[in-house]
Amino acid sequence: MKATYDRRHNVTDPTWCICDEVLVLDKKVPPVSQSVLTYPQYHGPYFISDVVHGDSIGIAYKLINVTTGKVLKCMVSGDRLKRYTAVDRNKMTTLLPGVATDTQMKANLPVADETLPAGFEPAVRILRQRTANKVKQYLVLFSDCQRRLLR
Repeated sequence: MKATYDRRHNVTDPTWCICDEVLVLDKKVPPVSQSVLTYPQYHGPYFISDVVHGDSIGIAYKLINVTTGKVLKCMVSGDRLKRYTAVDRNKMTTLLPGVATDTQMKANLPVADETLPAGFEPAVRILRQRTANKVKQYLVLFSDCQRRLLR
């Protein structure tokens, strides 16, 4: 019966190895959460520290958190794992000029040193947006703590 199911659904054996960096799928939304739609489903990154399998059960993985070094107390099946690719993304930014690195994005630094055209000044953020007489208006906070309503 298992062989028939595996054939019909193109089931493959998991290819996770020890020391692979992975994310863990967690679809459980915390109770009384206000962000159900934007809840991050994958958590991590984790290292695979051990592969456990037996005769009556499938393959399970023991994980270690990369940032804290703590061992995850429960075993995780291979169906809930996803390869962590942020390291590859950082390598790719060195190959592509003009793409911001993670540190630049976190610091909100401009990617290139471009001077602003005449009549423009840097804004810190947009505080509000509204539509009045079919025209969008923005309340903008500037670096000198001024707030102005702009179209």
